[in-house]
Amino acid sequence: MQVCSSSRVELFGNTVSCLALHSKFVVVQHRNGLTLLVPYEFDIRENKFTYTGNQITLEGHGRAVTVIAVSPSYMDDIYCVTASRDCALLWNLSSSAQNWASNPPSSVQIDALDFDPESAAFDATGRFFAVAVHAAIRVYRCPSGAILAVLEGHQAPITSLCFHFQKPNLVLSIADDRSIRVWDLGLKECITSHRFVSASTPLSITTDPFLNRITIGHADGRIHFFELTENNKITEVYTFQLKGSAESESFGLDAEVEGRGSPTQEGMSNASMLPAKWKPPAVGLPPKPTANGRQRPPSVKRSDSERRGRERERALSVPAETPAVPQSQVTIQPAVIGLYYWASSVPTSSSIISEEREALCRLIAVTPSSVQCFNPYNYQQVSFIDFTRNEENIPPNTGAVAFVRGEQQGVFALASAFDSFAGLLGVQFSTSVPCEDQEGQMEVSVFPSHPALSNSPLFVKEKVEEKSKSKVRSQSLPRKSKGIVQNLPVTFHSKVKSSGYGAPPVMKLFGSKGNAKKATAPKRAGLSAHLRQYPVTGGPPVDFQMEHVLPSDPPLMSGPITRVRYSGDGTITACASVDNTLRILKLPLSKNGGEGADLIGHTQSVVSFSFSHDSNYLISASNDQTARLWHTRGPKAGDAPLIFSNLLHSSPDKNQNNLLGREVRHAQFFYLDQFVLLAVGPDVLLYRYKLMNQENEDVKRFQMPGSYRLLQRYTHPNAHYLTHLSAPNSFLSHIAIASASNKEMAVWDIGVNKCVRLFEDGHARPVSTVRLFGSSTAADTPASYCNLFLTSAPDNTIKLWDLRDQKCARVFAGHTNRVQSVGSDISPCGRYVASGSETQCCVLFDLRTGGILASPSQHSDVVTDVAFHPLLPQLCSVSFDRKIRFYRS
Repeated sequence: MQVCSSSRVELFGNTVSCLALHSKFVVVQHRNGLTLLVPYEFDIRENKFTYTGNQITLEGHGRAVTVIAVSPSYMDDIYCVTASRDCALLWNLSSSAQNWASNPPSSVQIDALDFDPESAAFDATGRFFAVAVHAAIRVYRCPSGAILAVLEGHQAPITSLCFHFQKPNLVLSIADDRSIRVWDLGLKECITSHRFVSASTPLSITTDPFLNRITIGHADGRIHFFELTENNKITEVYTFQLKGSAESESFGLDAEVEGRGSPTQEGMSNASMLPAKWKPPAVGLPPKPTANGRQRPPSVKRSDSERRGRERERALSVPAETPAVPQSQVTIQPAVIGLYYWASSVPTSSSIISEEREALCRLIAVTPSSVQCFNPYNYQQVSFIDFTRNEENIPPNTGAVAFVRGEQQGVFALASAFDSFAGLLGVQFSTSVPCEDQEGQMEVSVFPSHPALSNSPLFVKEKVEEKSKSKVRSQSLPRKSKGIVQNLPVTFHSKVKSSGYGAPPVMKLFGSKGNAKKATAPKRAGLSAHLRQYPVTGGPPVDFQMEHVLPSDPPLMSGPITRVRYSGDGTITACASVDNTLRILKLPLSKNGGEGADLIGHTQSVVSFSFSHDSNYLISASNDQTARLWHTRGPKAGDAPLIFSNLLHSSPDKNQNNLLGREVRHAQFFYLDQFVLLAVGPDVLLYRYKLMNQENEDVKRFQMPGSYRLLQRYTHPNAHYLTHLSAPNSFLSHIAIASASNKEMAVWDIGVNKCVRLFEDGHARPVSTVRLFGSSTAADTPASYCNLFLTSAPDNTIKLWDLRDQKCARVFAGHTNRVQSVGSDISPCGRYVASGSETQCCVLFDLRTGGILASPSQHSDVVTDVAFHPLLPQLCSVSFDRKIRFYRS
């Protein structure tokens, strides 16, 4: 959003109390009681305003008008409602501005009011309009002006109201009682309400044009987002704080989550008229006055309240030579006097991250000194317009605001109670996604664009692998030598098959098979599942599968379950518990009856694990400072052929081979199972490992038939420890993403041995889980989806990131995650995001819009993790109640 032009509407010494804006005119209310109609035209090509006619005075009120509203600009018939304490008038302004002088607009008195009206609005169709009078809402029909309903229920004066953008029969209102109410005009009653905690008065309300979301602005600069679910329930989604100046360090906002205060910025203080050394008085009785009512003599020790009063008087009478407090040391909390959504058209792109949708929808917050534009899907600031520095035609202390949107532009009408003019501000919105200047930065993607360098462990591995393959080829086939009897089994044939030259040909008439029996190929287990196509048009998996509940529903493990994952082929699933064990389950659960294997060996709780690409192995990380590699199939299922406990290699007897010494936060396979990655302390450790094939050696199975060796160590320079790790393993990739305790996320390119990208302050608290998009062989998704990854943190948010762009693409909020480490996952079709929640349910989001789709609840405790099936539209969840649940679409 950029400023195109600005203009003044001179009022000849009269200030403005309220105004309204149309694409053809602006309606201004003087302090002296006159209502002016000023026609204008905004030419976006020449970037200028032109006044197309004379100002027209609208007369008919006996008292000052306090509320003005205009019907939508895209309607053919134009109506305007003006309301004061004595009455409300509906004006027909359908005639052109040139005819207003000869044919002035006509009005119809629609109602007499008992209190000063606070707010008014038209619906999107132009058939209804509503006026808020004290704690009630009066809804009228347009153009007859007949009253439709009187909606009562608020316990305090209503401050703002609006009609729902997608459902014009719904009216939304906010009041001083700190509540939102949704009214149904068909039922003529309140269908839902929600009370929120706020220290300031809510001033403005609006709805998202694409999502079923409510946005509220407060007097202290906070913006609240609420989700209106299908069952008419309002839930708080997200909150952030506006900044009063574009020079703020974070340039726009401080993210805040429901139930948590905004983080403090270093070097900032609250704006106040009191001196910097003033301290709040101690709690106690007020000072007693003297008998003569005068001040106590200076020798008498004054109380804190008396000193506070004298300091306040001195602060209000500061001499002219006293230096002012620098602007950089004061944080102004601006009031949100206007909230608007700008959208040029409904996006049609079905991309996983619709760049069209991001470019075509913006949230605009107007404060007394600025206009701030945000992306409503990741809550990032797009632009900032400061009235006090850039626009001389705009009053610096705006108190009244109106906005009208166009296809590529928008016009603001701004006025102040201290200036004798109203300002028109024309802005232009960009309809293309801006390309950030990434000069000097390496292009980052999970798909390698260059071969591994010579100093990379991946390059060494490739050379060793070529040598090993040639050696295996030379030794795999036995050498044939004359005179030596090979050690081969002896085969006795009872019959020798004839060559068939003497037998008559077999003739088949009319497709008759005769007595010939055709040999059928044996069926391969699980082949149909691998050939199945993942549906991309079905709904989210929210239907609970009762058939996968075991008889009598026993607990799956002895302790709370913290993590769950599917194998790559979808035939087994594994769960981790705080009881130091893991459990593997064969799928489907209803067919196998909970059959599986227990992985016992860790001495402390298991924090994470991952499957190998072929699903034959599993590696787990634990707080006992070790990582264990397990067999998942066959008679060896449950055995651990390799334990990562030492730093350099698997031989603990050699010198300088210390133990890991720190908790292993995450462990996973890498580079198509050729390497293992461990997150230990602030380091990412890359190991090469080897497993011995000893099928017939029953004794050596228990003698650690495997080895490993440290190849590379990647250290985060600013973090105390890493919290999680994620890297692709279904294809050859050089990328590894690690989240750190300092709220940063580092991206390492193993092919060049350096950190290629750093995401700073991704969340308000350290990230607990990182989840890359897992490509599935059954889902037909673009390859670019593999660059997406999710991060979850105990700040009630989940964020979607794109490796190719160093910014957040989506923010998912609406679940509860304040204390526990809750996992999340992306569906193989790339349409849904699932997350656990501390409210005993799992929450499903629409990935393209960020809205909540459903919240299935089948647990009795915190849902700690969720996972999507790689081949089927199925979701599983685990909880502290020690049970696993399955859902299907």
